[in-house]
Amino acid sequence: MSESQSFSVPIFFNKCKTKKSNWFLNLNNYTQASKNASYRNSLKQKYHQLIKPIVKELDKIEGAVKIQFTIYRHNNVKFDIGNVGAIIDKFTSDCLVDCGVIADDNYTIVKSVEYIFGGVDKHHPRCEIVITKI
Repeated sequence: MSESQSFSVPIFFNKCKTKKSNWFLNLNNYTQASKNASYRNSLKQKYHQLIKPIVKELDKIEGAVKIQFTIYRHNNVKFDIGNVGAIIDKFTSDCLVDCGVIADDNYTIVKSVEYIFGGVDKHHPRCEIVITKI
């Protein structure tokens, strides 16, 4: 295994089964989506199912890591990078644990998290994630 592993995840996903509904991942949308905790959990589970095939391809990492999230938006509208980074971080970190890539997502394993604005990519908005063993 190399010292770093990288992969990309979407920052939009379809939250509905019956209609096309691109949902922008950010903390504001997540908390306002519903006051119903089970509905919010279902959003997390749908995103988990979307990224699980990507995460399962990663090598297991023993010990502490740092994780970097670089966000590429579809437009140049200003946004709060922490709102986007936090929800992608939470959903992705939980998936990393569930798939056995990291042992846990608490501070003893994930020592550092960084959110970066990577720029605008109209055709492929995404979050590029780098996990580095430290």
